[in-house]
Amino acid sequence: FAVTSKLIVDTVVKNELN
Repeated sequence: FAVTSKLIVDTVVKNELN
């Protein structure tokens, strides 16, 4: 589902930025 995918992507991006 699109929202779930966005949450996963946002989490991964946040982890990459930290």
